[in-house]
Amino acid sequence: MQRLQNFKPLFLSLLAAVALSACEGVSETSSASDASQVVTPTEGSTSSGGQCASGDLCLALKIVAYSDGTSPVIDSRTAEDIVSRINGVWSQCGIGFRLEDFQAVEPKNVGLAEIPQNMSELPQIRGTLQSSNQLLVVMTDGWGSAGNINDSGADAWTTLPGYPPYGAVIDEPVARNANIIAHELGHYLDLLHIQNRSNLLSPVVGASSRGLSSGQCSTARATAQGVFAPMLRS
Repeated sequence: MQRLQNFKPLFLSLLAAVALSACEGVSETSSASDASQVVTPTEGSTSSGGQCASGDLCLALKIVAYSDGTSPVIDSRTAEDIVSRINGVWSQCGIGFRLEDFQAVEPKNVGLAEIPQNMSELPQIRGTLQSSNQLLVVMTDGWGSAGNINDSGADAWTTLPGYPPYGAVIDEPVARNANIIAHELGHYLDLLHIQNRSNLLSPVVGASSRGLSSGQCSTARATAQGVFAPMLRS
């Protein structure tokens, strides 16, 4: 898959079907991985089994993995492991994620294409699979090469607060990349790209892209307690 070679402008013209805000620009933001710096679910973390650490703001997470009926993109144990790695990154902000619901879904059984081809399919994926009280992450099969998704060079797309339906949609080649998913959850919590390769919100995410500033943490916590208060767990 083609990766981003140069940083692109943050705001791209993406979904004509979604009403755009003059001050915010677009409903979605994306990330690409650095193929030479892939984060795997074998690195250390501060939580276990996809649970929040004590004292952190705890957000419920729903992960849906596309399946062909026998082999999902990831299984439930891998999902728990990934969430633990994500919590190891987000603990610096006092934020954690609890894997509350894991589903292996055959897309054809819920009216979705088995292989996403175009950006316009992403709202349908989110709308079909979303939960009213859980953040949504969808691991799809490898994206098709004919549509705008692959042409973008990005591996994952997430809607920003204010542009429902909400959800992060992750391409199969990076479905086990904990930093990519942690990055997308940052967008979920209203964080934008930072031109700093050591920051989690770098447009191109590598193994060293794990930092978050105090300002980013404040924004993320405020969004969790405001927009996504129904997703909070005690």
